[in-house]
Amino acid sequence: MDADVAFAQATRDRGVDGWVDWFADSGVQVTPGRNIVGKAAIREAMAPALSDSTRTLTWRPTSAEVAAAGDLGYTIGRWERTHRVKDSTATTRGSYVTVWRKQADGSWKVVLDIGNSDPAPAPPVGKR
Repeated sequence: MDADVAFAQATRDRGVDGWVDWFADSGVQVTPGRNIVGKAAIREAMAPALSDSTRTLTWRPTSAEVAAAGDLGYTIGRWERTHRVKDSTATTRGSYVTVWRKQADGSWKVVLDIGNSDPAPAPPVGKR
């Protein structure tokens, strides 16, 4: 849980640099339609969103588990992305799972990150 909270804080503070620093060199980010493999590709994919001052990405873990061997773990949580445009703000929310591997120096790095958006709300009855 502590690593995931620190990952979120690093991303808030340092944008794409904070995001990428928490990934293992061969880490994978799963996005709709493709898997992004490695820090350079993850940086390229995330830089536009994390460098845009009209957008924010926040998240918080809600649970975590570590394997008995102490070398792998995962966190599950909720994320929120906002995008401000003129006088309005669009918000998207969802869930995520992040798989972590303990490194030789004792730190934890992301080896797999998967996020899913919540389904769009159903239209009100009679408005279809």
